Amino acid sequence: MDKKYLLSNGDSWTLGFMLDTEYMRLKTMFKMKMNYEHLSKLIEDDDLDEWSWYIENTKLQKESYDFSVKNRFTGLASKKIGLEEINISWPGKSNRAIMRTTIEWILDNQDKVKDTFFLIGWTAPHRTESVSEDKDEYEIGGDSNIPFSVFDQILPFQPKIVQYKPPKVTLLVALNVVQSIVLPRRQ
Repeated sequence: MDKKYLLSNGDSWTLGFMLDTEYMRLKTMFKMKMNYEHLSKLIEDDDLDEWSWYIENTKLQKESYDFSVKNRFTGLASKKIGLEEINISWPGKSNRAIMRTTIEWILDNQDKVKDTFFLIGWTAPHRTESVSEDKDEYEIGGDSNIPFSVFDQILPFQPKIVQYKPPKVTLLVALNVVQSIVLPRRQ
């Protein structure tokens, strides 16, 4: 492959979220010599969700984070094809936010674009993002009943889409949630 970078963008699945919980679960079960049924009961008795229980009762947070970064599918894919991984995903990210932050990355990294393979993990269509009225920033969530035409009017990146003509850009759609690819694609 004639690329140097693998840019991954998406939600928690693309970030590798929950691999850390699975790692802490298995390590804890092994260390405490108990099965998942017994461990679940112990966690339930403390009235915490599983991840919070591990954070409060084990010292595995850094180790489990490193495990999730190393073993998320984007890290495995980048290693397999010999590319440097750049992952700009975050939990709860909407498709609009995935599109916006991918375009922002392209605009901010024009020197890397031609050497980048894009792996986009689209998410569920009901997720949204909104612009905070009191802060100049985007927020996850918002009113999922707002029509997309409203977002087209308030998101500041809209003119950049029209003005930007990227060099050869390759996209890989990890999930078939989106009906069509919204970023420029030339082969």
